[in-house]
Amino acid sequence: MSARPRCDGPAADPDWAPSCSADCLVDPEDPPPPWLHERVMDAIGQALQRRRQKITELERIWKGRREK
Repeated sequence: MSARPRCDGPAADPDWAPSCSADCLVDPEDPPPPWLHERVMDAIGQALQRRRQKITELERIWKGRREK
């Protein structure tokens, strides 16, 4: 990891670190932490599952309307 602080967040963003702390010392060449891939893939899987459920529900409604 680089010793150069990276505090280039938007100044108007209150969630951004207010000063160059240890959290800001991130080298863009460093790989992401191992848990990040798992968390992102889990979120994508959940979103896809919700989408499949919504599509199934809409197909059921559409089929019901066509049968009337």
